[in-house]
Amino acid sequence: GGTVQKSGFYYKLRAWAEAGYVAIGCDLPGIAGENVKDSKGTWTTVPYSQLTAHRFTTTPSIKACWLYTAEATALKAFALLKAHPLTDPNRLGVTGISWGGYSSTFVSGLLGERVKASFSVWGSGYYDEDSNFQKYILPTSGQSMFKNDPASANEWLNIMDAGRRASGIRSHFFLAAASNDNWFRPPAVNPTYLSMVNTASRNLQYAPNDNHKAKTPGGTTYVKGSPHQRRSFFLMENAFFDYHLKGEGCPMPTVSLGSSVTALSDTRSVPVTIQHHPSITIKDITVQYSLPDQPWTRRKWLPGGTVGNQTASPSGDLTTTTCEITLPEEVTAQSADWYVLVITERDDGFPLTVSTPVYSGQNGLLGPVDSIAMHRQ
Repeated sequence: GGTVQKSGFYYKLRAWAEAGYVAIGCDLPGIAGENVKDSKGTWTTVPYSQLTAHRFTTTPSIKACWLYTAEATALKAFALLKAHPLTDPNRLGVTGISWGGYSSTFVSGLLGERVKASFSVWGSGYYDEDSNFQKYILPTSGQSMFKNDPASANEWLNIMDAGRRASGIRSHFFLAAASNDNWFRPPAVNPTYLSMVNTASRNLQYAPNDNHKAKTPGGTTYVKGSPHQRRSFFLMENAFFDYHLKGEGCPMPTVSLGSSVTALSDTRSVPVTIQHHPSITIKDITVQYSLPDQPWTRRKWLPGGTVGNQTASPSGDLTTTTCEITLPEEVTAQSADWYVLVITERDDGFPLTVSTPVYSGQNGLLGPVDSIAMHRQ
């Protein structure tokens, strides 16, 4: 994550090892802070607050971009991990938070089938859509690093933007996001997630009214000092990797909506399908909605919706639960943005929370649909 060096989360690496994993962490140039203890290089001479010009550049080539060096470092670390004699090369995972979440998404796209499971915490692409970094990329911005140079801006986006790499992801992928995140906002997160069209499986959570944290069950709130806190950034990481890399526990639940969400002018009733392991109990299903009268970072998300006709039936090794949700009137009357949040719990009490992408009023999925279609090709 941003400013974090490997010595800063050594205790997490050790906790993963104690849980039966081989774990590696590395200082990523332009992402780790300058006060690293074990790394050297030009990037360590520049204060973290002054790294923008080095991150967003293609001059004289993309190799001058320190994020390029950061991701090359991550790829070498992955190769080192894969070569370790105690490692099963068919069961490798990637995780990170913030800039580390961006890196997790980015390298998962490059590595493809070599990664079995990826968990990205606050790590999105499509920086040019709506992120804290948009102002540094758009050529028309007063703070742009590519002022009046759209060709260089597009070169950076095509090479270094994690969303543009998402179609290459083949792993089981979980994208943890926050509805009010200051760095990665829904118009950037949505297309990143929707571009993951070739994953083994994909899942998402938007934590309502949170910024770079998640107070949702299974999020960033822990029992202080617990093994889970020492090991992971996000509580559900533990269950996610234990299942996909060790074969323990059960898969994450998934939630999807019916096609009628594209015709909300005719009805506010939306069919919802939740697939989950039989050992999982659904605790709550809500619509989270907010009016588009504030910037994303200052939105107030409210729970609402009425759930009806809930039924559950076996579906192979899973259970399929279906229901109808009547959306709040504000969704159609005031074009509120909304998504469905599902809170579940395993039979051992471990919480698992997932959501749909964000939908926009009467216009369907939020995000640059043309870009999504392009990157599916």
